[in-house]
Amino acid sequence: MSQFDGYKTALDSAVFNFYGDPATIAPGPLNTGKQPVETVATLDYDDVRDDMSALIATLIYVEYPKDAWPHPRRDDRVTINGETWRVVSLERNTGTTIIVEVQR
Repeated sequence: MSQFDGYKTALDSAVFNFYGDPATIAPGPLNTGKQPVETVATLDYDDVRDDMSALIATLIYVEYPKDAWPHPRRDDRVTINGETWRVVSLERNTGTTIIVEVQR
């Protein structure tokens, strides 16, 4: 546990200008009838390690402004930096941004 975990709520409520790479979010089969949107997003990798610091998994997250795509669903597509990612699950909704776990 990080010493900064206690600041998570305060950071989530802070309003910052959102910077990132150009991204396109397109609906998957569960989000029919929606049109793709262009926005900015960031791609982040988080390594999960055990007690012996052995790598267990690498989780991949995309964070983008909530106004662009407020209700992500499984299998929505996020294209960022020339790569297309599939939404696996909603990680966090901070009120101003959405963080989703993605896979190729």
